[in-house]
Amino acid sequence: MIRGEEGNQLKELEELVSWIKEGDKPDIICLSNALLIGMSRRLREELSIPVICLLEGEDTFLDSLPSPEREKSWEEIQQRVSDVSLFISPSRYYSNVMADRAAIPRERMVQIYNGINLEGYNTSPLPDAPPVLGYFARLCPEKGLDSLIDAYIIVRNSGSIPNLKLAIGGGCQPMDKAFVEEQKNKLQKASLLNEVKFEVNIDRQRKLEFYSQLTLLSVPALYGEAFGLYVVEAMASGVPIVALNDASFPEMVEETGAGLICKKNSKENLATTIEQLLLNPEQLIKHSKAGRTAAANTFNIQKMANSYIKQFTNLV
Repeated sequence: MIRGEEGNQLKELEELVSWIKEGDKPDIICLSNALLIGMSRRLREELSIPVICLLEGEDTFLDSLPSPEREKSWEEIQQRVSDVSLFISPSRYYSNVMADRAAIPRERMVQIYNGINLEGYNTSPLPDAPPVLGYFARLCPEKGLDSLIDAYIIVRNSGSIPNLKLAIGGGCQPMDKAFVEEQKNKLQKASLLNEVKFEVNIDRQRKLEFYSQLTLLSVPALYGEAFGLYVVEAMASGVPIVALNDASFPEMVEETGAGLICKKNSKENLATTIEQLLLNPEQLIKHSKAGRTAAANTFNIQKMANSYIKQFTNLV
């Protein structure tokens, strides 16, 4: 797909171009991610309109490819950057990553935060009897679920917050089940499995309810997260966040005041930071208010749409 007219999808690409030409001519074409960049050359040649490409964490997938496919894919993207009129990144962090790795000129890169539909989000009362530590993301090592469980066990064993509960939600694919069982066994050995609730593959309404029952959220993702949607969902629910000092988290969490940042690759520091925040009700309320303000003013879908429209209009 990345090789476009030189790749195995040439026939399908030409069918797409023909289909677009048969209808009303668009003013702009927007590609949802850089893995589709191979289409941009033919689209520009045949339609003579700007092509925009969104950037959404492609580096993680590309880096997971075996060699030499990994290196060839990055090189192909670099060679096709000139076919795109504008790249839109969801965070300053990821703008820097892709400017460096994909050789995207700064003048053709803008940063627009992703936004969510705030309808239906209710402010959590930040329960303290008992407090609830939450996790909402795919249940896999890459998102740091095992690290959070280790930190939870440390906090419980310290005795500082003896009744702390853990609520785990998010997607769970067949390939994740063995890992999840390992985590349950770990909790069982610590005599804490009954203190933990797992809710997987739930719908939006149940997700909204899940967030509204949390006191604190932490998803200690181990890879360079371009944009953590769960962070914004927690903000919209008034749930403070503990995140790693890595990737997009400092600008999303620390700069907005929505929570605290802790060291990467340290379950002890993660546990200490969680403990520190849960033992300070005034600080929890402060971060809760700051998070709700950031969700409303910075990470809402209408602001995102308006920013996109402005960039699209500038190119037409």
